[in-house]
Amino acid sequence: LQLNVNANLPKEVIEIASRPLIDKNIITKSYVQKVLDRDYNDFIIAPGIALPHSAPLDGVKNIGMSITCLKYPCEFGDKFDGKVKYIFMLATIDNSTHLGILEDLMQIITDKNFFLCLQSGNKSEVIEYLKRTLS
Repeated sequence: LQLNVNANLPKEVIEIASRPLIDKNIITKSYVQKVLDRDYNDFIIAPGIALPHSAPLDGVKNIGMSITCLKYPCEFGDKFDGKVKYIFMLATIDNSTHLGILEDLMQIITDKNFFLCLQSGNKSEVIEYLKRTLS
């Protein structure tokens, strides 16, 4: 979980969003490179929201997702106006875990309170929200 991150370029945003997953040995640097090689516009899943990811075989060691909230929106492409502020970096090991994580993600990104929580910049508040919502 990274809040109030300052980054201007999609490449920089993806690298920052991947750090917690690399640090926890969930993904490899080669996975990040595969993500960076893709079309960033494809990652935009809703206004202001990006879901950078690649195939499990590209370097996923375990299931995980990082959440990064930017201080200011970053131009990712042109879908939904192209500006992204919330990045959910995804790592799954197979199709069933992929669907499970997407289901959890849909539950939180359809709740306005979650984004208010993210914008507050209070990590413990965000973590408590996630525990309550996803348990």
